[in-house]
Amino acid sequence: MRRSNVRTGIRGIAFIEAVVGIVLLGLVVALAAETMFTYQKSRNQAIDRQAMLWAASGQLQRIAAGAAPDSQPPEDMLPAGISLQTQTQAGEGQWQGFTRVTVTATAMSYGGEKLCEQVSGFMRMEGRP
Repeated sequence: MRRSNVRTGIRGIAFIEAVVGIVLLGLVVALAAETMFTYQKSRNQAIDRQAMLWAASGQLQRIAAGAAPDSQPPEDMLPAGISLQTQTQAGEGQWQGFTRVTVTATAMSYGGEKLCEQVSGFMRMEGRP
């Protein structure tokens, strides 16, 4: 009788060790998945911000080349979901005679967060609308 009690005790310990191992493995997998999702969100936001900066820079270059400040780029030139707003302000002090043009690109990230990027430059706007 005594032998069966020892075997039952050993089986019980082995079962507990297996359950603890499975729980620990599940915890490691959950932490790794959370880290991957956080990394993916950060990476997507970095890609979105880069696209917004390129779009704003391109718009600033269009304005410097002679496009009207309130004009929008040709259709299908902007990545989906990015909108551009342009503001102009007269230069002061050493920048008198120039106009400061600020292009703001906005978009919604995959997580629903609003992203904004700005690019500014001074340029001569004489004879332009």
